[in-house]
Amino acid sequence: MGRGRGTGGTVVLSAETTSQQERLQAIAVSFRCPPDSVVGEKRKRQAEIENKRRQLEDERRQLQHLKSKALRERWLLEGTPSSASEGDEDLRRQMQEDEQKTRLLEDSVSRWGPRQGGDGVGAAAGV
Repeated sequence: MGRGRGTGGTVVLSAETTSQQERLQAIAVSFRCPPDSVVGEKRKRQAEIENKRRQLEDERRQLQHLKSKALRERWLLEGTPSSASEGDEDLRRQMQEDEQKTRLLEDSVSRWGPRQGGDGVGAAAGV
Protein backbone atom coordinates (compact mmCIF):
# COMPACT_ATOMS: atom_id res chain seq x y z
CA MET A 1 0.00 0.00 0.00
CA GLY A 2 2.85 2.36 0.64
CA ARG A 3 3.85 2.17 -2.97
CA GLY A 4 0.35 3.03 -4.24
CA ARG A 5 0.32 6.22 -2.27
CA GLY A 6 3.71 7.25 -3.55
CA THR A 7 2.69 6.77 -7.16
CA GLY A 8 -0.56 8.65 -6.67
CA GLY A 9 1.27 11.49 -4.95
CA THR A 10 3.68 11.74 -7.86
CA VAL A 11 0.79 12.07 -10.31
CA VAL A 12 -0.78 14.83 -8.21
CA LEU A 13 2.59 16.58 -7.89
CA SER A 14 3.14 16.31 -11.64
CA ALA A 15 -0.33 17.74 -12.34
CA GLU A 16 0.31 20.66 -9.98
CA THR A 17 3.66 21.39 -11.63
CA THR A 18 2.06 21.36 -15.07
CA SER A 19 -0.70 23.66 -13.84
CA GLN A 20 1.85 26.09 -12.37
CA GLN A 21 3.87 26.07 -15.60
CA GLU A 22 0.72 26.90 -17.58
CA ARG A 23 -0.04 29.79 -15.23
CA LEU A 24 3.51 31.11 -15.54
CA GLN A 25 3.31 30.93 -19.33
CA ALA A 26 -0.02 32.79 -19.30
CA ILE A 27 1.48 35.50 -17.09
CA ALA A 28 4.53 35.81 -19.34
CA VAL A 29 2.33 36.16 -22.42
CA SER A 30 0.20 38.83 -20.75
CA PHE A 31 3.34 40.87 -19.99
CA ARG A 32 4.60 40.59 -23.55
CA CYS A 33 1.32 41.52 -25.22
CA PRO A 34 -0.45 44.53 -23.70
CA PRO A 35 -4.24 44.59 -23.99
CA ASP A 36 -5.71 46.10 -27.15
CA SER A 37 -7.12 49.04 -25.19
CA VAL A 38 -3.62 50.06 -24.07
CA VAL A 39 -2.23 49.75 -27.59
CA GLY A 40 -5.17 51.74 -29.00
CA GLU A 41 -4.73 54.49 -26.41
CA LYS A 42 -1.01 54.74 -27.16
CA ARG A 43 -1.69 55.02 -30.89
CA LYS A 44 -4.31 57.68 -30.24
CA ARG A 45 -1.84 59.73 -28.17
CA GLN A 46 0.85 59.38 -30.82
CA ALA A 47 -1.60 60.56 -33.49
CA GLU A 48 -2.53 63.57 -31.34
CA ILE A 49 1.13 64.42 -30.84
CA GLU A 50 1.80 64.20 -34.58
CA ASN A 51 -1.18 66.46 -35.31
CA LYS A 52 0.08 69.04 -32.80
CA ARG A 53 3.55 68.89 -34.36
CA ARG A 54 2.09 69.48 -37.81
CA GLN A 55 0.05 72.42 -36.54
CA LEU A 56 3.14 73.91 -34.92
CA GLU A 57 5.20 73.50 -38.09
CA ASP A 58 2.42 75.07 -40.18
CA GLU A 59 2.26 78.03 -37.83
CA ARG A 60 6.05 78.40 -37.93
CA ARG A 61 6.01 78.39 -41.74
CA GLN A 62 3.20 80.94 -41.81
CA LEU A 63 5.07 83.10 -39.31
CA GLN A 64 8.25 82.96 -41.38
CA HIS A 65 6.29 83.87 -44.51
CA LEU A 66 4.69 86.88 -42.82
CA LYS A 67 8.03 88.05 -41.44
CA SER A 68 9.58 87.87 -44.90
CA LYS A 69 6.61 89.68 -46.40
CA ALA A 70 6.78 92.45 -43.77
CA LEU A 71 10.51 92.87 -44.33
CA ARG A 72 9.99 93.17 -48.09
CA GLU A 73 7.17 95.70 -47.64
CA ARG A 74 9.34 97.83 -45.33
CA TRP A 75 12.12 97.74 -47.88
CA LEU A 76 9.70 98.81 -50.61
CA LEU A 77 8.29 101.63 -48.47
CA GLU A 78 11.75 102.95 -47.67
CA GLY A 79 12.51 103.23 -51.38
CA THR A 80 9.41 105.30 -52.22
CA PRO A 81 9.22 109.09 -52.07
CA SER A 82 7.62 110.59 -48.97
CA SER A 83 4.48 111.68 -50.80
CA ALA A 84 1.57 109.69 -49.45
CA SER A 85 -0.52 108.22 -52.21
CA GLU A 86 -3.58 105.98 -51.92
CA GLY A 87 -1.52 102.90 -52.84
CA ASP A 88 1.00 103.65 -50.09
CA GLU A 89 -1.77 103.86 -47.50
CA ASP A 90 -3.16 100.51 -48.60
CA LEU A 91 0.31 99.02 -48.41
CA ARG A 92 0.85 100.47 -44.92
CA ARG A 93 -2.52 99.16 -43.75
CA GLN A 94 -1.70 95.70 -45.13
CA MET A 95 1.68 95.82 -43.45
CA GLN A 96 0.08 96.64 -40.09
CA GLU A 97 -2.36 93.75 -40.48
CA ASP A 98 0.51 91.42 -41.34
CA GLU A 99 2.45 92.59 -38.30
CA GLN A 100 -0.56 91.89 -36.10
CA LYS A 101 -0.89 88.39 -37.60
CA THR A 102 2.82 87.89 -37.02
CA ARG A 103 2.49 88.78 -33.34
CA LEU A 104 -0.44 86.40 -32.94
CA LEU A 105 1.46 83.58 -34.60
CA GLU A 106 4.56 84.26 -32.51
CA ASP A 107 2.42 84.00 -29.37
CA SER A 108 0.89 80.76 -30.60
CA VAL A 109 4.26 79.25 -31.51
CA SER A 110 5.77 80.28 -28.19
CA ARG A 111 2.89 78.60 -26.33
CA TRP A 112 3.39 75.33 -28.24
CA GLY A 113 7.18 75.36 -28.31
CA PRO A 114 7.99 74.76 -24.61
CA ARG A 115 5.57 71.82 -24.45
CA GLN A 116 7.38 70.03 -27.23
CA GLY A 117 10.54 69.06 -25.36
CA GLY A 118 13.46 68.01 -27.54
CA ASP A 119 11.86 64.90 -29.00
CA GLY A 120 8.19 65.44 -28.24
CA VAL A 121 8.26 63.15 -25.19
CA GLY A 122 7.08 65.97 -22.98
CA ALA A 123 4.08 66.46 -25.22
CA ALA A 124 2.92 62.91 -24.57
CA ALA A 125 2.64 63.57 -20.86
CA GLY A 126 0.76 66.82 -21.44
CA VAL A 127 -1.82 65.36 -23.82
